[in-house]
Amino acid sequence: FGRVAGEIPLAALAIVSVLPGLLAARSVRGFALPARLAQAGAFSVLFWRHPIAALWVFLLPNLLPRLTVAAARRWWAMLIALTPALLLAALGLVAWRRDFVTGSFVAAWEAALAVAALVLLLVGRVGPPPPKFRKTKGPAR
Repeated sequence: FGRVAGEIPLAALAIVSVLPGLLAARSVRGFALPARLAQAGAFSVLFWRHPIAALWVFLLPNLLPRLTVAAARRWWAMLIALTPALLLAALGLVAWRRDFVTGSFVAAWEAALAVAALVLLLVGRVGPPPPKFRKTKGPAR
C-alpha cells in the first residue's frame, strides 16, 4: 500500500494513453492531427513535471473516447473521462475551504496548460471519416 510504479511503467502508460488518439487523428483531415500533437506535447510537459497527477487527470480523457467511435460524440462519455480531473479539483476546493491547504503544488502556467490540453482533446476529437460521395451519371435510360 502506498507504492507507485517506477518511472518506466509510468512513462509507458503515458505513451500508450496518447498513441490511440494520435493514430486515429492521422487518418482524419483538418485540425485533428495538429490538435492531438499539441495535446500530446502539453501532456508530456505536465507528465514531466507531475507524473502521477498528469496520469490521474489525463489517462481516461486520452483513452475513453477512443474505445468506441459512438462514445466519442456522447456527453456522458466525456463526463466519465473528465471525472478524475473534476474529483481532484473538488478535493482541492474542499481542502482549501477547510483551511487544510493554502496553496497548490501546481504552478499557474501548469494549470493553464492542463486546461488547454483538455480543451485540445475536445477540439481534436476524432470520429469516423466523412462519407465520400461520388458523382453518378444519374438514372439509366
